[in-house]
Amino acid sequence: MASGLCPCCEAALQSVNMYRVEGKFSEFPFESVDEGDFDTGIEYLRNGSKAVDFDDVMVNESQVEIIIQELRKPSCELEALSLYGSSMSRDVAEKLAEVLLYDSSLKFLNLSGYPLPIQALRGDQGRIKDDGPAENEDSEERSVYTGVDLSEEKFTLFDTIVIGRLFQENNHILKIDLSSSYIGDENVAPIATSLAKNTSVLTLNLSSNIIGSVGAMTISEALRENTALTEIYLDNNSIPIDGATAIAAMLAVNKTLLRLHVRKNEFGTEGAGVLLAALETNRTIESFSCDHINDSDLSSSGFSPSAKTDDVIEPSIKT
Repeated sequence: MASGLCPCCEAALQSVNMYRVEGKFSEFPFESVDEGDFDTGIEYLRNGSKAVDFDDVMVNESQVEIIIQELRKPSCELEALSLYGSSMSRDVAEKLAEVLLYDSSLKFLNLSGYPLPIQALRGDQGRIKDDGPAENEDSEERSVYTGVDLSEEKFTLFDTIVIGRLFQENNHILKIDLSSSYIGDENVAPIATSLAKNTSVLTLNLSSNIIGSVGAMTISEALRENTALTEIYLDNNSIPIDGATAIAAMLAVNKTLLRLHVRKNEFGTEGAGVLLAALETNRTIESFSCDHINDSDLSSSGFSPSAKTDDVIEPSIKT
């Protein structure tokens, strides 16, 4: 069966460059702020420092708002910021994300011990000056379709608020990997909200997380609106029967998803049956990975039996 993905997108996915922070954050010459010396950190921001570490201060919410105001200033040259251990509300985290999207040249942000690649997530969105968008020094590099590897981290809600807000507006990310990153029902919500509006991401990997019923419903609602995503990995989560039912209902509406991976969840045979029944009327899914389905049921629904190659179970393909 020919893929429903256009040749250009297929070629782009095959050659996508997955960006990962690795040691880039730690290479910055950080100015470290001592406990109780917040004002000195603000002076660093105002005096052109490229990297400031507020970890020992453990800044409070009002102090985060002061930092946000500094980041807004065109004179701020900060490229790396560490706020590990800081306290903030969801509202303040959303303000921070908005500043990072439009008004800041920041490249890396550490909120929970796992630095976020702000520039890569932001893509072609640059600092907005009084006379309009600034020219980005690396605009040519940013125009290349890419992917962001955020796997094997331990993200908080505040991290995913920033991640979601930034990639929502990025037209150059094709692939996001958030596998094994402690994503659950609460902190998957900002990702889902942005997924509903994003028009470039083709592959999203949320496997090996702790997504349950609410998270599956939230993602399913997003995929009712999304018109770009072609592949989603939800393997090895904690999705129960009602989560599977929500995914099945989404499959009746979504017309772009081509590949669905939901192995190793908690919905059992009943949930697998609900999903398979939904696929009988779905005309776009061409590849399906799910436990608790026998080969005869797959065949009767128009899918090939699952094959095992080198201890890896291959997806069932629409015949």
